[in-house]
Amino acid sequence: MTSEHSSYSRVLKVSKYYRHILTSQLLIPDYAKRELLPDGRLGALLQNIGAGTEAAVHDYQPDLPAGRANAFKSMILAMLCTKRRAADPECVPELEQLHAECLKHDPHTGQYRFNFAMLYLALDAVDRCVLELEETVRLFPDFGQAQAALALLYTLSEEWNKGLVHARMALARGAEIRPQLVDLCLSSCSFKLNQPIEGAFDYAALDENDPERLAEALDRLPTVDPAQLDHSGHDKKVVFVYADEQYYYKHALALICSLRDTGTDWVVHLHLCNPSTGLLQDIPRLQQLVAPMVIRHSFEHVDTARFGNAGLYHSCMRFCRLYQFVAANQNTVIMVDADVLFIRNPDGLTGLAEQEKVIGLTATACEPFWATIRAGFCFFRHSDAALMFLGRLAQFIIDNLLSRKGHWFLDQMGLSLLYEKLPDQQSLAVLPASECCDSNYGDDATIWAIVNDKTTMGEYNTRKLEILKHYGIA
Repeated sequence: MTSEHSSYSRVLKVSKYYRHILTSQLLIPDYAKRELLPDGRLGALLQNIGAGTEAAVHDYQPDLPAGRANAFKSMILAMLCTKRRAADPECVPELEQLHAECLKHDPHTGQYRFNFAMLYLALDAVDRCVLELEETVRLFPDFGQAQAALALLYTLSEEWNKGLVHARMALARGAEIRPQLVDLCLSSCSFKLNQPIEGAFDYAALDENDPERLAEALDRLPTVDPAQLDHSGHDKKVVFVYADEQYYYKHALALICSLRDTGTDWVVHLHLCNPSTGLLQDIPRLQQLVAPMVIRHSFEHVDTARFGNAGLYHSCMRFCRLYQFVAANQNTVIMVDADVLFIRNPDGLTGLAEQEKVIGLTATACEPFWATIRAGFCFFRHSDAALMFLGRLAQFIIDNLLSRKGHWFLDQMGLSLLYEKLPDQQSLAVLPASECCDSNYGDDATIWAIVNDKTTMGEYNTRKLEILKHYGIA
């Protein structure tokens, strides 16, 4: 296993999501693909892996020439070994033995070398994985998938020069890791090396401050009634929540009720995308449930396909609507994901009491550069610095959505770049994730967030269900 002192130890600290994507893309040589057909003996064995599977594979004789048959069997046994003893250091020597056996019989098939690299990664042996990938691209420089894997691993390790080289080589060979991870590596590495930012996004807006162009860009978005965004009648702090109809009923209702339970006098502003008449008629009922806390709302109707897809539109458009809200009001506003729960009164959040802090972000120490700033929580006070930050982010988002260059992590890449580019760091508060957006459900957290699996029962869902039952919603 990779030790904590290894130059690649950082790979093991980031979200397992990235390693899972790499290790789920094992490649089968063309000459052996028929061996894995579901109606074949081996295909059937691997569909129902059990205690006797490895012994059965040992006895299996592929319909291949002897050398290829032995190499293929070694790879299949290595896959079973890894699956049987994942993250067990005792499995690495066994894997190395199967690796040597495979290459002895077929040293000329790049897919085997790539697969063993991924199996080492599955066992947390990142050093061994990188070593094998480097040997693979030395022997097969046009092997795009191996170049792409190295680009991601070097970028996660913050080895920017190597990450940049392999990202360029991977993309030049048409190799990508879903969804656009190599492109994100290219942008991250080029920025960190103080070079012009490369990648599929249009980054020009992040260095602009052109209110007229921004106004024109906002006019190209679906219309939102400015009167709905106006909070000039009060000076209370505001929680801004963006949701479509599904997220409103599935998550935002619980969020609003959880905020009410903290005893806060903050105002909730709901921005709704494509709400039905029934949803809009439901808001007064919700207002009665959570009184005296006040709920206000705005809405838009949009064909999200015009901008790429619904998920991309929602994740990014909330920042454009937040810019419009901050520009229109003097209130301090925090924006949170619609699926968070408030555990404590948000008045206690670090940075909110410091009046010179007009921007509050949550940074993570062990995520890729493009996810340095979490999108699930931020706060802003009406100020030149806040409007410049949000204005550039909104322009960046709109430019890329309208040109159909937007994809996964568009919003967070913009946030992370602007965080690094912010000229006045004195106006910025960086809040600890353990205090807000805490996905570990800590006792001291103000906000609980759930990042990936929203269906597995746990502390988050248990609390959510209790809240909904208390308000007669569940």
